[in-house]
Amino acid sequence: MIVLSSLGVIGLGRMAQALVFPLIEKQKITPERIFAVVGRQKSVNSLRPSLPKGLTLFSAEDQASVGVWHQPIQLLAVKPQQLEQVAIKAKDLELSYKVARPLLISLLAGVSLKRLQSLFPNHNCVRVVSNTPALVGAGLTGISWGDGINQDEKKHVKDLFVVVSEVL
Repeated sequence: MIVLSSLGVIGLGRMAQALVFPLIEKQKITPERIFAVVGRQKSVNSLRPSLPKGLTLFSAEDQASVGVWHQPIQLLAVKPQQLEQVAIKAKDLELSYKVARPLLISLLAGVSLKRLQSLFPNHNCVRVVSNTPALVGAGLTGISWGDGINQDEKKHVKDLFVVVSEVL
């Protein structure tokens, strides 16, 4: 299993937390290497007390939140109705990416891989479908690979999800 250098998390709701917290607990990544963004400052204020010390959390309104998009692996975990707005933000920032084609792993229910690839054309996209037992580390996760995903990226994605589920 890999140890992640850094991770950007776009949306830090229950499913994202169900993946990120076990990664920290199993020492696959340190909290200081996780950069997350949520929609509003109110969400930052309510989430912050429950987060591991060192995890960086921004509001989308904060200019510093751009750092989330500079991570080589990005976990997309917003509500499906927020997808268009997030894609516009990503497109506005793509010239400043520090990684040529970041790996975008989507947890969004009902959003096809084809749609992800059209909304995030400068990312390597992966669609992941986990079930709710993943919230307690006993889930089942299906993965669909987008165009251009290499073997190393596949291994990284599988290694992320094997922490909380069986991976197919």
